[in-house]
Amino acid sequence: MPPAGTPPPFAYAERRPSPALAPWIRNYWMLEVGPGAPPVHHVPPDGSTAVVVGLHGGGHGPVLLSGPWLTPLAVPVREGDRYLGARIQPGALFPLLGVDPSTVRNRAVPAGFVGGDRLAPLGAALVGTTTIDDAADRLDRWLGSLAEAAERPDPLVAAAVERLTASGGEAPIATLARELGTSERTLRRRFGAATGLSPKQFARIRRVLRAAWAVATGTPTWGRAAHEAGYADQPHLHRDIADFTGLTPGELGQRIRSTAHDQVVP
Repeated sequence: MPPAGTPPPFAYAERRPSPALAPWIRNYWMLEVGPGAPPVHHVPPDGSTAVVVGLHGGGHGPVLLSGPWLTPLAVPVREGDRYLGARIQPGALFPLLGVDPSTVRNRAVPAGFVGGDRLAPLGAALVGTTTIDDAADRLDRWLGSLAEAAERPDPLVAAAVERLTASGGEAPIATLARELGTSERTLRRRFGAATGLSPKQFARIRRVLRAAWAVATGTPTWGRAAHEAGYADQPHLHRDIADFTGLTPGELGQRIRSTAHDQVVP
């Protein structure tokens, strides 16, 4: 950790969207790269697609659509960079932007390649943003116009996403399908088409994220985090961390501790 008073290598913050946008937008986020940051930022998965804009100096990079990710995502960064994004609710990418989520799975691509030119002005709209609250206000206004014309996401998929998230990925898929009044086959088909992931893949992501969140909020060991997240044993969690982030638990723990967090529960 840096000495007291020194900016952290990374500062990460999140805010919820306005209630009217909640069916389509999960949250807004900002990552700031401070002094002493490593040249690569390892991004954990969360099961959603993100609209991402990098701010560098007085300008901005391309507007990207990123994920959902099942493989490690490592992003080159430099001190002073600021990244802003909006996480789209799993299942809401096609209703909001007309983009098939399978086309961006494990990819970060310029939004114009897959979503037309609707997102093109977003980069310029975010230039000068310095706080997460300012970013949330700008994104709310900008994305609100898109949501006004958007269809609602598939309610079956939205309900499944909510329950898998609330359970930290522990809800059995067959049980979930019965509770939602559908067959497991139908749930898998509709969930995959809407999110680009299978329900089991999404559940696995939520479970490893739950363990990482536990460590970020004070759980002292990965062994205890594995138990709290419902893993049968610690090696299972270690494999998931490696598969999704490319890091060891120790390396991921160090990245968590070197980041200042101002966020809502993931």
